Amino acid sequence: MPLAICFPSPYINALWSLCSLSSCHLDSEGLIHLARTVSRCPQIEEINLSENNIGHKGVMSLMTPWPQSSQLKKIELKACDITDVASKTLIVGLSCCPFLEEIVLSWNKLGDETAEELAVALPGMIRMKILDLDNNRITAYGASKLANQLPRCHGIQNIRLWRNWIPKDVEQELAEQEPRLHFAFF
Repeated sequence: MPLAICFPSPYINALWSLCSLSSCHLDSEGLIHLARTVSRCPQIEEINLSENNIGHKGVMSLMTPWPQSSQLKKIELKACDITDVASKTLIVGLSCCPFLEEIVLSWNKLGDETAEELAVALPGMIRMKILDLDNNRITAYGASKLANQLPRCHGIQNIRLWRNWIPKDVEQELAEQEPRLHFAFF
């Protein structure tokens, strides 16, 4: 039986709003099954796939059949070995979720390409409140792109950028320019 299977009962499906499969050793095939399941269960509000070795192939498996979930509010992909190779597919998939409020992409290998893609997409993600990009490979260039778009993103409360590849003086300058950028662990 596949790991990700949608329960046959509509009553149980209606109750299934959280999908937490962190540290489950999910592979591309498991993610394909999960994506199909999620597409049949649009009431899911939170998905946590943290600490799985998803990588760019896993992102492709998960996001390619991604549903336009009307209920998804939070997705956690922390420490999933995701790189810039998957950023466009990832962000296009997440942009299809109109109620998305929080994206956790910390402890991956995301760089400026992902920051640029997010900077373009964020103004259209009108309910977005929190974007966690802690401990990635974003430089001053990518952080500046995000900072420049934040005036167009009224709902965003904070973007976390702790432990990225940004010099301290640039962090301070960007934090003064845009107080919703956070560079400290707290």
